[in-house]
Amino acid sequence: MRFSRPCGRFSSALRARRVGAARGSRAGLVILPHFKCDLRAICMMRPYSDAMDPWIIAGTIGSLVAAAGVLFTVLNWIVTKRMDARETSSRDVAWGLHRVDAGEFRITNVGTVDALNAVAVLAHGQETVVVRAVAVGSTDSLLIRSEMDAELRRQAQDEDAAYQREFAASPFPVAGPMSESHEIRLLISWAYPSGIHDRQEIIWTETY
Repeated sequence: MRFSRPCGRFSSALRARRVGAARGSRAGLVILPHFKCDLRAICMMRPYSDAMDPWIIAGTIGSLVAAAGVLFTVLNWIVTKRMDARETSSRDVAWGLHRVDAGEFRITNVGTVDALNAVAVLAHGQETVVVRAVAVGSTDSLLIRSEMDAELRRQAQDEDAAYQREFAASPFPVAGPMSESHEIRLLISWAYPSGIHDRQEIIWTETY
């Protein structure tokens, strides 16, 4: 076998070899196939790997996309369920604030379910009062007292009584006491039996 110049591909040719007879004789002429091979082309050939099959790659990507879609659907369902539960629960507990006496307020659960681990924080000027309860049932109440509110109301009552006395004793018009508005803020936080937490803020404006 002899090698020809590289051709970049496998190729075949015919080579004649004489056997038996003298040179020039037509008898005994055998035609044999001759193969030329490009060694550099063989060396440059890369082994084929199934991992590089574009169909396998496309199938793998499709499987990952499908799995991601299922995961997204499940997460979306969980979030939607929790939001629906929160929206439903938010209508089950509500709070009302009522004055009982000077410095004393009643916080009532006007909802339909129990409020668990309830914490009520009353802020009045520099005063902060905290009341806690393990559970506040529907229509049940918490009492919270503000010493500042009680003091301001006593002062307002004393000033009003003094004005009435002065007005009655004087033949001339008497200026009445000056009144001021004060803001009382009440923040209530609690948990539903389902475990969802919520809170509500109530602002009470009082004029003394």
